[in-house]
Amino acid sequence: MLERYIKYCSARLDGIGGDSSRVPASLTWIPPLPGEGGKDREPCGREVHSHDLCGKVAEVIFDCHGEFMGFVLDDCCERRRVESGERGVGDLVVRACCENITVCVRLCPKTGRIESVALRG
Repeated sequence: MLERYIKYCSARLDGIGGDSSRVPASLTWIPPLPGEGGKDREPCGREVHSHDLCGKVAEVIFDCHGEFMGFVLDDCCERRRVESGERGVGDLVVRACCENITVCVRLCPKTGRIESVALRG
């Protein structure tokens, strides 16, 4: 059934002048808007940088003394561990985990440290 639906969608795209063979096999890929030069975008339209991680908080990690150490972000396709000892980040992550809020984290490309954290309803 799914295979038939994919063939149907591919034929429709080809029928309007597109090229269905150029659409990558991915659960999260969103086609670029005209004039963007192929930048990836989130469903909300925000540009995604290569060091952005978005998803739901699957785990909050504490050390044996109860100090926040990091968290695990689940984006359906993979889980990524993000390390941080900052109390503010810990408070946001615990809130996001309790309220099932999506978290987006931007990492520094050079150091891998957190540059910013954003919550989305």
